[in-house]
Amino acid sequence: MLIGTLRQSACFLFQIPTGVLADMYSRRWAVVLGILLIGIGYLLEGSFPVVPIVFAAQLFWGLGTPLLDGADVAWITDEIGVEQAGPVFLRATQIGSLTSLIGIALSAILVNIHLVLGGSLFIVLAILLALIMPEQHFIPAIREDRGVFQQMSHTVHAGVQLMRTRPVLLAILGVAVFSGVFSAGFDQIWNYHLLHNFAFPALGRLTSATWFSIIEAGIVLTNFCGASIVKRCVDTNKQRGVVVALCVLDGLTILSVFGFALAGQFTLALVAFFLLTAVRGPSLPLGQIWMNQHLDSRVRATLFSLRGQVSA
Repeated sequence: MLIGTLRQSACFLFQIPTGVLADMYSRRWAVVLGILLIGIGYLLEGSFPVVPIVFAAQLFWGLGTPLLDGADVAWITDEIGVEQAGPVFLRATQIGSLTSLIGIALSAILVNIHLVLGGSLFIVLAILLALIMPEQHFIPAIREDRGVFQQMSHTVHAGVQLMRTRPVLLAILGVAVFSGVFSAGFDQIWNYHLLHNFAFPALGRLTSATWFSIIEAGIVLTNFCGASIVKRCVDTNKQRGVVVALCVLDGLTILSVFGFALAGQFTLALVAFFLLTAVRGPSLPLGQIWMNQHLDSRVRATLFSLRGQVSA
């Protein structure tokens, strides 16, 4: 809990400044630096599993994640356009879900080594992106004769002005508030709820730890299935279709959470839980698509970072 709080606090503090810097200078370099810092954090945590180093690693992670968050979405959108970005976000969710299965398997086999391996791969990826990642359509925010902090303030002000003229952006930030409150609580206690309130079915010599590995794999697969259904059924270039899909997903989220909380049997709780994970899979990319449809390129990363800060 302490490590999670430290990590979340660092993300909260750095969200807006990193988004502003991405809009001012380069989304590409924000992505590269973010991935590099995340890799260093994982490498430190896996190499030196002692409390002070683990805490320091969270600061690297907490700075790298906000650098990446928002800048990656803004970079993709600028390079390929808003209309093409929607399907890409959903496809990325599908691919990420499937490759997570490899990560789950490696973490079960390699224990601490998987942090070192993962951190090393992040660093290698950052180096590769620095060499091959293009940035052809990004137009930096006009800096005129302002200093760095004055320009940062100007960019934030431009984002606030945009929200005033487009009330739907305020609605999106309001959704992020409730989403953050829900995620912070549910993600911390769902496994405790299963472990302490249900008897796990006996399947051979499976322990509760093995059951949780199976459940983690189920989360990945249901995320993939949910994203696949939405990708097939929703036209991401039509705002109304995206909003209706988000409303349906939010309704199913509420239904599945109540089902999970009130289920009296392990099987029913697991069904409700997997319905929830299937719904949460496409919710993030659809939210990004919805927000993208209302943003100006010059403050795109800043407002995505603001959304991340509100959620945190």
